Amino acid sequence: MRTTDETKIQRIKDAVIDLVYTDGLSNLTTAKIAKQAGVSPATIYLHYKDKTDLLSRVYEEVKTELHVGLDTIISPQRPIVEQIRDVVQFTINQYLQKPKKANFMNVMWSNAEQLDEHAIDYTHSMKESLVDLYEQIWHDPNYMDVSVDVLDSLFNVPANLIARTGTISTVDAEDISIMINKAILV
Repeated sequence: MRTTDETKIQRIKDAVIDLVYTDGLSNLTTAKIAKQAGVSPATIYLHYKDKTDLLSRVYEEVKTELHVGLDTIISPQRPIVEQIRDVVQFTINQYLQKPKKANFMNVMWSNAEQLDEHAIDYTHSMKESLVDLYEQIWHDPNYMDVSVDVLDSLFNVPANLIARTGTISTVDAEDISIMINKAILV
C-alpha cells in the first residue's frame, strides 16, 4: 500500500474514533467520516466494504492497542485479588491516557450489533490475558463460576464510571477492585 493510502486510512480511522467520541455512534455516517478525514466518501469504500466493516476493523485495531501490556500484570503466581486490582488500575490508566479510543471501545462493546462476525470472533478468539485471569477465577474454589459476560461487565465498571464522570479517584478505583472481588467470592 502506498504511503498516501496509509495516511488516508489512518485519517479515516481517526475520524471514526473522534466522531464517535464527539457525536456518538448513532450520528456517525460515512459522509461525516469522509469530511472529518478530508477524503471523499468513495475513498472509504476503496478500503472498507461498508460502515460495519469500517467499525469492525477499527474496533479490532483499538482493542488490540488498548490491551497491550495487560499480559504483564496477569500471573497465576500472584493472588487473584491483586490481579483484579491491577486490571482495574490498568483499565483506568488506558481510559485516562487514551480517552477517545477507550470511549470507542466502550461504545462498541455496548453496540456489538454494529460489528461484523469477524470482529465478534476476534474478540472471543483473541488470546487475551483477561482470559487467563478468568480461568484462574473459575478454577479457584473461593470464587463463583460466573460467565465471561458477567466478568467482562464487572471489569468494565471503571470505564463506565470514567465515561459518566470524566475522572476517577484513587479511592473509587480501590473500591471498584474490592467490589469486583467481593462480588465473585463464594
